[in-house]
Amino acid sequence: MKIKSIDPMKCTGCFVCQQTCSFSKTKELNNKKSSLKLKREHIKDIVLFCTQCGACAKKCIKKAIEKKGDIYVITKKCDGCGDCLPSCPFKLIFLHNGKAVKCDGCGTCAEWCPVKAIIINKGLKK
Repeated sequence: MKIKSIDPMKCTGCFVCQQTCSFSKTKELNNKKSSLKLKREHIKDIVLFCTQCGACAKKCIKKAIEKKGDIYVITKKCDGCGDCLPSCPFKLIFLHNGKAVKCDGCGTCAEWCPVKAIIINKGLKK
């Protein structure tokens, strides 16, 4: 499992994480189609990311979202009903081309973060 952590003291609010995430998932540079969100808290930017809580998987009646280490969308099973969308406490799951999209732990956000504020720890378990 890849567990993300954020160093809020390093984050500059540049949105590179959101842009690279949206492009890797949808081939669009669109912050609204990103599996993580940048949020301004007081004077600091924080990154909200999927905590792998499983709420979306519990709401999916088609069983198109399942846990295999991280929680993944099985696009072949997903019918785009959107039942999973309101279950995410951070609103980080969205529909694109009729399929649910969420963080799959790919690490693109961390790879492209220019200040290395996003950390992926490979091989750790919850």
